[in-house]
Amino acid sequence: MPYKTTLTYGTNSYETLGNDAFAQYIKGVSSRDGKYSAFLSNPYEKGLKIKEAHLVSNGNKEVDEYFKVEITTNGNNIKGFTATSVSDATNPTAAVASTLKVTVYDMYGHEYVIELPMTVNPR
Repeated sequence: MPYKTTLTYGTNSYETLGNDAFAQYIKGVSSRDGKYSAFLSNPYEKGLKIKEAHLVSNGNKEVDEYFKVEITTNGNNIKGFTATSVSDATNPTAAVASTLKVTVYDMYGHEYVIELPMTVNPR
């Protein structure tokens, strides 16, 4: 992937993302408008807005077990990942396969979930 797909347990991650780090590579489409097919960062009036985003551990399906995903207030981009206080006490012993689930609305108000593979590495 052209964006960072690994996070280190217990460490906030902002500095490695940069502007539109995810938005440059996540493509949104609409079933209502075949002509609409644009990256989140494209000037298609920022047609997809992020409603929420969560990092889900694949094994136990725990939501935000190690990190909370922060999005910008305008809903255009993911700002970064903040380590959860719970994760401070439970360092994983091996890499944890996870999924970044980003819920977005397209320009017509339809909700979609975009899933991206991620990994949480032990400290």
